[in-house]
Amino acid sequence: RIAATNWKASADQIGSRWKGTNPGEAVFLPGGAAPATGALWKNPDLATTFRRLGKDGPKGFYEGPVAEAIVAALRAQGSKMSMDDLASHQTEVVEPICTTFRGKTVWELPPNGSGLCALLALAALDTKPPCANEKTADDYHRQIEALKIAFAAGPA
Repeated sequence: RIAATNWKASADQIGSRWKGTNPGEAVFLPGGAAPATGALWKNPDLATTFRRLGKDGPKGFYEGPVAEAIVAALRAQGSKMSMDDLASHQTEVVEPICTTFRGKTVWELPPNGSGLCALLALAALDTKPPCANEKTADDYHRQIEALKIAFAAGPA
């Protein structure tokens, strides 16, 4: 039920902001609407992509039909992305960073993204007892302040 509700909310956003111009619209809004709770939804193109990645590895994404579809969708939105841009992509493998939150280890990517800020905020929130099931103004205030501090301390 939660997924269907959130899917419908996203569908409403697509309808009001990107109607007819979002390449994912036909996939994620079959028949022009989000699937109802309990409805079966399939994405055969994604299954084909996963099979291609399993067979060809990264080249199955950065070259060939998947890359062509990505470039075409981006160019339709005004991007200058080219097949050469994708084919020449070099992934940098980095060591993840982590903290503990409520007894669990939470992993994130290191800077230059916002992963450090997320971990700093969780570490700050971990110093206080968990929020009750009913969120209060104090709970939201605590979360907002933890995020403000984390973003102030994290990479700019």
